[in-house]
Amino acid sequence: GNERLFSYSATRLAACKSLVDDRKDMPSFAGSPLPSLTPEEGAIITLDELVKFFDNPSAFYCTRRLGLQPEIRFDEMDDREPFSLGNLETFSITSELCEMYLDHEDIQNMRAVINARGMLPQGAWGGVIYTHAEKRALRFAHKVAEVTGDVLPSEMMIDIQFDISRVRGVISGIRGDRLVRFSPVKIKGRDILRGWIHHCALNGVEETPGCSTVCVFKDAVAAFEPVTRSQARKVLGELVDLFHRGNEKPLLFFPGTSWEYASAILTGKDEKKAYGSAKRQWEGSDFNGGYGGDMHDASVSLCFDEKAINSKEFRNHAMKIYTPVFEHLSVDTDGI
Repeated sequence: GNERLFSYSATRLAACKSLVDDRKDMPSFAGSPLPSLTPEEGAIITLDELVKFFDNPSAFYCTRRLGLQPEIRFDEMDDREPFSLGNLETFSITSELCEMYLDHEDIQNMRAVINARGMLPQGAWGGVIYTHAEKRALRFAHKVAEVTGDVLPSEMMIDIQFDISRVRGVISGIRGDRLVRFSPVKIKGRDILRGWIHHCALNGVEETPGCSTVCVFKDAVAAFEPVTRSQARKVLGELVDLFHRGNEKPLLFFPGTSWEYASAILTGKDEKKAYGSAKRQWEGSDFNGGYGGDMHDASVSLCFDEKAINSKEFRNHAMKIYTPVFEHLSVDTDGI
């Protein structure tokens, strides 16, 4: 070496040594399980909590057990006036107008209400944007109305006791002898699982035996046939057990990726093709820079590395959760 570059810095010496030492693998973020939920913490699980957990077990673990909020980002305020609706605004307006239409509420003044929320561009262009949004909402509402008919919705209190927890909550959208859910988005594994959890909760109480569930999406209608009370409680009990395990250590389950794997296996595809389908959902699409896949979720990337779906545990959870779903599910895309 060059003697003129000599240094007595111990810090720089350690840095130089680290460049030639053997690299060690990064330790797992959640290598050791946390203590189980206390009897007080786990005594009552709300239905909303159960649904939220399976929406994203990694995010639930981070927020509930660790108090972390990895999803929160502080973006710079946009200094340009919007001339179109974003996906979130479109979803919000469509859902609200659709629900009002189905409940026979007056929507004549909704443009002024939505404009006052700051969701529409100013001036005449805002009126054009709202008109298009209203037409989309009413088209979707007509599709939902074909399922609901003129039956007004009701709700029911759910309270089911399991070994160590009670599941409590309110299910709304019950129309006659079936539960009707609707969402103006394309059908996804997460939305199917949400409908399934509500379906089992409704069939798990004595007051509503043999109820079916219909979930209307923008591109499909998913229906669950009735399940017996014992079947519903068995499924819910298994989900409650996974809920407790996922509060001790991040659960290797990702609704979208796990659905792609399980549905491929359950429709007769081999392991290689099923893994390929799951991998595409896991990594996302090249058309949007690789983002959009489950692995890019902030909580998931914090809890797991990119090889998480290679494990047997991932495959086992996917099949355990989605097999009973698939057995009772039918999806119709005709006329949508």
